[in-house]
Amino acid sequence: MNIFLRSIFIALCFMATYDVAAQSPQQTQMPAVKHYPNPAGNSSVVNIFFTLPANSYVSLKVFNPLGILMKEVVNGNLIAGDHSIPLDISNINDGVYFYTLSVNDRSETKKLTIRK
Repeated sequence: MNIFLRSIFIALCFMATYDVAAQSPQQTQMPAVKHYPNPAGNSSVVNIFFTLPANSYVSLKVFNPLGILMKEVVNGNLIAGDHSIPLDISNINDGVYFYTLSVNDRSETKKLTIRK
């Protein structure tokens, strides 16, 4: 194959790859996640708020500073819309913890401070 035909072949392969990538569905954005109260004090429950743009697989886990799983609050499919997930902290000691919200293939981790 001469250099001219090889260049056209490479260009056609690139254009076909680019076209397929342009038509693939756009990845969903990670919803903003908040919690209240912050820091958690006299309350025995912290509410974690987020909004799902579409029905999604959701996982919500709480970890201690060493990365050890303390609680798995949600693990399953949730419908689109606003969500307020109660997190019972009555059995958790004072300190800094982290919770990770995973929606489909994206995750966000936030710090949670508990002072009783």
